[in-house]
Amino acid sequence: MAWGQVYVYGPDFSGRAGRFQFDYDGDLGQYIPPMPSNPAVAATYPDAPPGFFLVNYDPASRAVTNNLHPFALNETIIPEVDRYTVFADGAYDLGGGVEAYAEVLLNRRESRTDSYRQFWNYTYTADFLDFYYGPGAGGDPLTGFTGLNYLSATPITDHFSQEQVVDYGRIVAGLRGDITGGFLDGWQWDVFAQYSRSDGDYTSDVILDDAVASTNFKTSSCVGTNLPVSGRPCIDVDFTDPDFLAGNLTAEERAFLFDTETGNTLYEQTYIEGFIGGEVMELPAGPLGLALGFHLRKDEIDDVPGEVTLADNSWGLSGAGITRGTEETREAFAEIAVPLVRDLPFARDVSLSLSGRYTDTKTSGDATTYKIGLNWEFIDGFRLRATHGTSFRAPALFELYLADQTSFAGQRNIDPCLNLDTRLADGSVSQEVYANCTNPAGPGGGVAGDFTGGVVTAEVFTGGGLGVLEAETSEATVIGLVFTPPNSGLSLAIDYFEIEIENEVTNLGAGGILLACYTSENFLTDPICNQFDRDPVNNGIIEVRDSFINIADQANRGMDFTAQYRHDWDWGTLTLDTQATLTLENNTSLFANLTVEPLGEIGNPEWVGNVNATFQTGPWTAFWGFDWIGEQSNRLDFFDANGTVNQVIDGRETELETEVGMVGFHSVSLQYEWDDWRILGGIANLFDERPPQASSLVTGTLGNSVFESQYTEAFYGRRGFVRISRAF
Repeated sequence: MAWGQVYVYGPDFSGRAGRFQFDYDGDLGQYIPPMPSNPAVAATYPDAPPGFFLVNYDPASRAVTNNLHPFALNETIIPEVDRYTVFADGAYDLGGGVEAYAEVLLNRRESRTDSYRQFWNYTYTADFLDFYYGPGAGGDPLTGFTGLNYLSATPITDHFSQEQVVDYGRIVAGLRGDITGGFLDGWQWDVFAQYSRSDGDYTSDVILDDAVASTNFKTSSCVGTNLPVSGRPCIDVDFTDPDFLAGNLTAEERAFLFDTETGNTLYEQTYIEGFIGGEVMELPAGPLGLALGFHLRKDEIDDVPGEVTLADNSWGLSGAGITRGTEETREAFAEIAVPLVRDLPFARDVSLSLSGRYTDTKTSGDATTYKIGLNWEFIDGFRLRATHGTSFRAPALFELYLADQTSFAGQRNIDPCLNLDTRLADGSVSQEVYANCTNPAGPGGGVAGDFTGGVVTAEVFTGGGLGVLEAETSEATVIGLVFTPPNSGLSLAIDYFEIEIENEVTNLGAGGILLACYTSENFLTDPICNQFDRDPVNNGIIEVRDSFINIADQANRGMDFTAQYRHDWDWGTLTLDTQATLTLENNTSLFANLTVEPLGEIGNPEWVGNVNATFQTGPWTAFWGFDWIGEQSNRLDFFDANGTVNQVIDGRETELETEVGMVGFHSVSLQYEWDDWRILGGIANLFDERPPQASSLVTGTLGNSVFESQYTEAFYGRRGFVRISRAF
């Protein structure tokens, strides 16, 4: 991220290719001049205070642009987490085949992330005021810059940490037993109640919007006045001060601009569930089994954001109201197991399972779902298994009841169409995005290649979908073959699965909506481009509509392969097992007739799997594991969009990294058991495997590393662990 820059705009708010940067090391002069050597070009920029150099307007000046601040080196990639857990369960025989039981779980999770961010303001030079409002209108210069220009300084700050403390508790109590005598002889029953509560405080560092706003287009001192929302006494802040740009704020400036707030989210769930089941009758192939049950549940949410967010006074972040609501669910279910055939040629054992569930919700209506399963053993050790079923998911409480939010997102945070000419020249934007952004038929009539952002913020509307959202539904089919040769210790299985979800509930984010539009293969007709408005006059983003929506559907098909081998000796037991998944289809339709097919692209591998080996002898158990992710490529899509996989950077043609190979992570451990004690120690990511590298033009990266969830182990790096446990 480029940091500590002062952007320049002309009197008509037209952008300039370069931006000013302070010479912190005192050696920029040996690489570039303070201003362009062309007088006509230099005349379009203001005169800067000593120590400022214009950068990022040609190859030499781009090479010295600040792009790595020390704050970035301290950013948290994986949150720091501390967990404390207490669990207890017990049972008591009441006699007569009835048992009372209960369990208690208490958990506290404390997590923290450290991060950094840019923020910015807009201001005049003194000459600008004198020119438009008469001599002396500017008074004393509010910055050291002079000339007929607007300025936008982008300081950096590490005041962007978040902390979460979540206390979770669950209590379960119930009765269960066996029935003896009568027509239900041998049946079992269970009735229990559960109450759970999650109470979470989330603390965030924020920048006060009214404090930043007090510095925008300032024409005189604000000392002696108070801010309109936070009420703090106003002070004069120079965003172009070199120390300020570098994040070295004074205590007075930090106290004026920054704050920390804490919000709270409370989830509560109460439900009662019960079932009864047993054998109904004896059929020629075996007993007919039946189970019946019910489920009654109430879910509640009460989310109260911090005071700054409630006042919509957090710069660059969403304001929010109180999210409060309930959901009530009533369900009845039944399952039957039917033995069909036994001990016939090629039908050693054939059975059928049927289940159904009726669900009625307060917010999303009702539905009936089912599942059919078939188990067919042809001969000893060789069988077919198959299931087909449906499901129903009502939208979550947050998705339903999120209080309507109106926020203002900085255009630089969400708009991929800024500084296109410069970014195309330095290789930081693809030809596809450049072409779509500048297309006159696109939103707002397209933007110019030198457009740098015409407005301070864009208005973003977000809210829950109560009364609008439909429930998610799905169908899933699994068909598999299992081979377990008798007395071999070997088990092999292959399963084909097919899942289709309709009306999936999602929230794309303001930046995600714009990026999805301008990278769409169907750019001019993609409905996602109707979710925001761009001003046709100044090209700024006016409004983004980002409430929870139902997307059309999602489809996933693939095959699972599993194998296990076990062998016993007098002196130990060896177990080998492996599992691999081949995904054949992974399509998502954000809207009807608009399908995204990311399978095989970076972040969506076709192949994943693992291999594990365990050897146990006496009290010792040794383990080796290997988890792997298959190769992935964005080469074809990038080529289709840009006509090449090369990028011209500062006059040199370079082939982009568009592919990643297979990556695997080894882990080992050794365990020893004695009496009721167990001690386990090991090393994860044994060979310190690093995440693969790719160009940021073709996928999301952290530095040059692919930033996808599959590579979490790589970001952790090699690490050791020890675990001691005791059974009571």
